[in-house]
Amino acid sequence: MRTFSVCCKTMNMKHPHSAARFFAGTAALALTLSANVQAERKPEFNTLGLDMFTNMPLTLRKSDDLGLKPGLSECHLKVGGKELTFYVFAPKYYDTSKAYPVVFTFNGTMVGENSWMPCIGQMLEKYEYLCVNPQGQDRAEVDALFAWIKAQAKVDAARVYAMGSSRGGMFAIDLALTTDYFAAIAPVAAMLTAGRLKEASPKIPVFQINGELDRTIPYKGGKGHGREFLGALESARVWAKHNGCNSEPEVDSSHGGLVLRRYQAGGNGPEIVQCTVLNTGHSVLRIMPDADVSILTGMVWQFFARNVKK
Repeated sequence: MRTFSVCCKTMNMKHPHSAARFFAGTAALALTLSANVQAERKPEFNTLGLDMFTNMPLTLRKSDDLGLKPGLSECHLKVGGKELTFYVFAPKYYDTSKAYPVVFTFNGTMVGENSWMPCIGQMLEKYEYLCVNPQGQDRAEVDALFAWIKAQAKVDAARVYAMGSSRGGMFAIDLALTTDYFAAIAPVAAMLTAGRLKEASPKIPVFQINGELDRTIPYKGGKGHGREFLGALESARVWAKHNGCNSEPEVDSSHGGLVLRRYQAGGNGPEIVQCTVLNTGHSVLRIMPDADVSILTGMVWQFFARNVKK
């Protein structure tokens, strides 16, 4: 049995900027409930105060505490002699007797910790997901965090997902191809590189999001950061062929600035969806209008819901 040393602390007391980066702009994170429901369902835990950005309760956990608490926590875990900082989210009415789906999120290089997380806060609360956001991209750390979350909460092992932006998206792809943790992934501003997908690689559902004007991870493909990127559309096509999907995608341009290409699952493998965000560059979710972000992240969660690990 693994032993973890972990410490979690409130962020409105010592790390207000971390909290801001995590859920800035999501003051309405919790779903609006009727007065009767709110009266009937009072969270049972000691509250140190409400986070100023999310209006979610923050709790202080000692190193020997077991189990999650509703809200947002900053945690520290010793892995291989190093201290890993990570953030954990549990929904407002977290129930210790219930098994929850989990999404791991991985950050980009230049934008700082949790910079794209405001985009999914409402989805985490609405669909009642746990979220684990490490401040690093190391396979051993992910292994340790996966074991940690399973020790802390009841996890629905058939519904564990990964998202990542830029470098974090590339890391999510690599994890999907080298582990069996995830039922599906949704990389943002990321795609396959030449030769990365092998015949023996796992078949996994992918919802790939790319900005049409992205030059950092070039939308049309090409060299960058020491890699040869396939391009957004070619990446999706290669994924689809590998998964045994239909050879031609269904194209949906009915959502304004979004163009969706969905390769339906064939008899041998899961679906692939590629979403092009028009007139948008590398940052994608961070610079989209809020309404479009809500539409797009809602699509991602619908994608997660219909892709459960067998």
